[in-house]
Amino acid sequence: YVAWINGRFIFNGERLEDMMRTLARWYDVEVEYRDERFKDLRFTGKPDRSESIRPILDVIEMTRKVKVNVKEKTIIFEAWD
Repeated sequence: YVAWINGRFIFNGERLEDMMRTLARWYDVEVEYRDERFKDLRFTGKPDRSESIRPILDVIEMTRKVKVNVKEKTIIFEAWD
């Protein structure tokens, strides 16, 4: 609750699917998973709600667990080539 008031999301070992459900509503985007296993990847962080979604996606991609592509208002999670 305090994080919400302070303008932050709180993700503590959150499944990617659950985290992206929250972010998709906030940023008004769609999410696609090219592999169902990506949904179960877990992430922790406290991103700022006032920033764009791009820094969040960059951090997810830096883990090298999943590649992130953005096409208009759709975020696509796919395997690294």
